[in-house]
Amino acid sequence: MGGRLLGILKGVFEMSLSKRMIVVCLLLAAGRSLAGNYIDDPEEGMRIATIDYQNGNYEEAYKKFKSLADMYSLDGHGSVFRFMAAKSLYKAAEYNGAITLFDRFVDEFPRSRYAGAAILFKGHCYYKQGDFFGAASAYITAIDLDLRGQSAETAENNLDPLVTRGLSMAQLRRLIDEHPSSFIREKMELNLAQRQVNSKRYRSGASTLNSYLRKFPYGKYSKRARGMLDECRANLTGSQVIGLMAPITGSFSEYGRSMVEGARLAIKHLSADSVSVELIIKDTKGDPVQATKVAATLAGEEAVAIVGPLRSECAVGAAVTLNQNEIPMITPTASQDGIASIGNYIFQISPAIEGIGQAIASYAINDLGITDFAIISPDDMGGMTVSRAFTQTVYRLGGEVVYTSYYTSGETDFKRQIKPLREFLLMNTEEQLAAGEIDSSAYVENVELDEMHPDYADSVTLKDKDDWPVNLGALFLPGYAEDLKLLIPQIRYHIIHTQFLGSDGWDSEDLIREVKRYVGKAVFATDFHAGSDEVGWVEFSNAFSSEYGHQPDKVAALTFDAVALILSGLNQGYNEPEKLRDYLGGIKEYPGVSCLITFRDNGRANNEVRIYSIDGNKVARAE
Repeated sequence: MGGRLLGILKGVFEMSLSKRMIVVCLLLAAGRSLAGNYIDDPEEGMRIATIDYQNGNYEEAYKKFKSLADMYSLDGHGSVFRFMAAKSLYKAAEYNGAITLFDRFVDEFPRSRYAGAAILFKGHCYYKQGDFFGAASAYITAIDLDLRGQSAETAENNLDPLVTRGLSMAQLRRLIDEHPSSFIREKMELNLAQRQVNSKRYRSGASTLNSYLRKFPYGKYSKRARGMLDECRANLTGSQVIGLMAPITGSFSEYGRSMVEGARLAIKHLSADSVSVELIIKDTKGDPVQATKVAATLAGEEAVAIVGPLRSECAVGAAVTLNQNEIPMITPTASQDGIASIGNYIFQISPAIEGIGQAIASYAINDLGITDFAIISPDDMGGMTVSRAFTQTVYRLGGEVVYTSYYTSGETDFKRQIKPLREFLLMNTEEQLAAGEIDSSAYVENVELDEMHPDYADSVTLKDKDDWPVNLGALFLPGYAEDLKLLIPQIRYHIIHTQFLGSDGWDSEDLIREVKRYVGKAVFATDFHAGSDEVGWVEFSNAFSSEYGHQPDKVAALTFDAVALILSGLNQGYNEPEKLRDYLGGIKEYPGVSCLITFRDNGRANNEVRIYSIDGNKVARAE
């Protein structure tokens, strides 16, 4: 009898996992002849639920297994009930519910011998739903969980066709990145390189193979990888492609023209004789969806690097696509904070607007010695963001923002913003006068008696408070030039004496000409000043005017710098996307024609901002 039982058990363990589970369920119930209420006894319940499962009544089987799992959650049978409930849902094509139950099973029973099978079936669920990436990710997890188990073998067999043809190359790259320690990473990375070479994407293939050989210099496929790398290098001839994503048509086409002009000028004047460069221009139409499509197209055309898009809204989707394809992207003008953090291949030249607020606040406190501030700002996202960054920096450095007010751009009367500030400052002035902390001569009417005369004090009368001057350390006005033309005279009308601080909206010849008699020596922060007398800007401006017959604007200058950075890397031999990415990541204080550029230690987002002072009609560096 014992030998027969051993023979039965041996046969059970030689069965497939699914058959083994069913036999186990039946054996647990063996010897019982009366069904009774199935939920009252776990073994009897197992037998009855298993019969439903075998007969294809998967929904009924699920209900029974779930009831048993809930009833006997602490029982030794609990893990089997939970697994079979999930598997019943899978068989019933209730894939979302099955995924949830398989996840719960693994969370509750991470050491179960069926954990690998649960993840395997989870992958099957994704596959049935057409989510091949989710299926592949689950199969990799199942393989790593139990390398020698049957689940791992089945998972690898299902994974192979997905890796070789089911997933896009971008998805395969993402899969590798999300499973950096996987047992089969080596195989997947070589497979990606093979697909890139087969599709004649030699630059991408070389980048992948270089990455593979760094990680697995003596790996199973290293000899084959070196041969493929030689093939890639042999085919890396002809022009290097730089892509430009710009709004050639649509509402932003004027800026698109500036981008094209700046890029072409850089290639004409800065390309080395030893490096042939082709500029491929793609129209984003100023639309985020179109920008993402354009990015994917340029990735397929083997661009070594890409410049653009113009707007932050367009840059996000394009950045995700290009980072997945491991192609460097430099956006010259997008300034939304965090775009560069999308991935290691993404760079921003225009500092986030927060950097302007931080820079002017730091300068006012550290260089001008001012500690009390007020803010009157536009109520749009840009104004509120820069004002918040200014305030945070002031408090971090020990200063105080005593008043903040917002207005809608286009307003013409700013009493609502100015009068509360004046009333606050007037209250402070009264207290200072009473304490004798300030000279009272500016607040009294003219008196004929000398200060030494005994009746002098009785003869002094104060001016009407509406005529009192009030003082404030500095007033930060991060507005647009057209608004500031109206706002600044009204501030002076209310007799507020202060140091004016601004952002890039102050960099306007028209504004300076109209308000110069009101502002004294104002100070503003910006990443770009078109009137610079620095040699780089002057040479660029002259070359641009000669080429196109008009003066360059900020967009043209920033795009010129973005292309110039890429050409600098190519001219020094960084002719593969990965190598060029590393070169760009090391840029520090690069003297661009538009601004100083630093990517190193900044998360690839330039934060170089300069301070300028306005004295009469003259704008000059204040630092």
